[in-house]
Amino acid sequence: MPPLESDAECRCLSNDLDFLLESLKLDIQEKLVAAMKAKGWDRTLWARKLGLPEGHIVRLLTGETDFSIRDLVIIGKALGATVCVDFAKKGSS
Repeated sequence: MPPLESDAECRCLSNDLDFLLESLKLDIQEKLVAAMKAKGWDRTLWARKLGLPEGHIVRLLTGETDFSIRDLVIIGKALGATVCVDFAKKGSS
C-alpha cells in the first residue's frame, strides 16, 4: 500500500469499515503471536492446547479467517485469561 498523501486520506481511512476491521484483526493477531512466544508454544502445540485444528490456527494468524467470539474465548481459556472488550472514544487509543 502506498503511503498516505494527506491527513484527509488518514481521516477517510479512520472511518472505513474494512480498514477498521483489518486493524482490529491485526491487533488480535499480534497479541496472539506475543502470547505464543511468551509461552514458548509453536502452532502445533497452540492448536493442541486450544483443541482446534492447526489449519484453523494458521488461518487465524495469517488473517485468512476472522476470529469468532468462540475462538477468542477458547484462546483466553488456554492462556488462563479472559477476553476483555472495551469501547473507547475515537482518538483515545
